[in-house]
Amino acid sequence: MELDWFTILAQVVNFFVLVAILRSLLYRPILKVMEQRESDIAERTEAAEKARTESMRLAEAYAARNRDLENSARDLIEDAEARAESKHKEMLAAARDEVSVQRDRWLGALRSELHQSHTDICKRLAHQVSSATRRALQDLSGADLAAVSVERFFERWNNLDTDETLRVTAALREGKVSFVSSSKLEPERQDELRAKLSELAGRELTVEFEVDPELVLGVKLRAGGVELGWSVADYVSELESELLAAVPGDRTEDSSD
Repeated sequence: MELDWFTILAQVVNFFVLVAILRSLLYRPILKVMEQRESDIAERTEAAEKARTESMRLAEAYAARNRDLENSARDLIEDAEARAESKHKEMLAAARDEVSVQRDRWLGALRSELHQSHTDICKRLAHQVSSATRRALQDLSGADLAAVSVERFFERWNNLDTDETLRVTAALREGKVSFVSSSKLEPERQDELRAKLSELAGRELTVEFEVDPELVLGVKLRAGGVELGWSVADYVSELESELLAAVPGDRTEDSSD
């Protein structure tokens, strides 16, 4: 079988022509479409990667924000609990202080009331003792006891210092003289007393005799604004003053029957 080289050459030329036509009209558009698709896929892939990266970033930011919110909420809760505990302690301390103040005030008032009651009882007792003593001595006072009071008066005169003796003697010489006793003196006793006072004064005296039951077994000489006397009531008053001085509290109240 002989080869037809012309035919073969024509077929080869046709093949290359076909290839050139296919390449120009088919392959290039196909390649271009494929390249475009690859580019689109690459872009989409890149966009997807960017979206994934952004989503991961957002997710991390969201998680971080949640953590911050949780920490802030925990801090707020702890702070609120601390404030509540502090407020509770303050209120409890204030309540305790108020209770303590009220208790101290109540105890103070109770102590003051007890102290006042004790003071009143002691003062009342002192006054009653003084009053009872005065009444008993008044009941016992009489002529004989009055004479004893006069003798006690002159004993006191003898115990005066020089200045006091001169002062009383001068008063006897210059002023009106009266002699007060708790009961009426017998005339003999009055004469004896007048003579004694006149001797002390160095001149004849006119003596007025008076009676004052409040003296309680006592006598009192008055002359020229000077007084000199003695009375059991003085001892009673001194006893009452000592009793009142032993009572705590107000000691300035004057004793009275």
